[in-house]
Amino acid sequence: MTVENAYKIKVENTAYAPLLHDLAEDGILCVLVKMPCNLAVLDMNAADGIPECFPEVTDWYIGGHSLGGAMAAWMNLQ
Repeated sequence: MTVENAYKIKVENTAYAPLLHDLAEDGILCVLVKMPCNLAVLDMNAADGIPECFPEVTDWYIGGHSLGGAMAAWMNLQ
């Protein structure tokens, strides 16, 4: 696969909606951050400030697919 083709394989943020809906029904707060062009690497800091919006939450989990997973790991190190 070429780099050009890799950028064509993107996961729409709405693909996570069913999973997040199920988690929310169990009382888990879910925040879905829309990424520019569906590529987290284009805005590595998109989730900054979210914890401050929900100060009652003490434990956070972050995830993503492919490059989004890499960006989630990077954010976890910050």
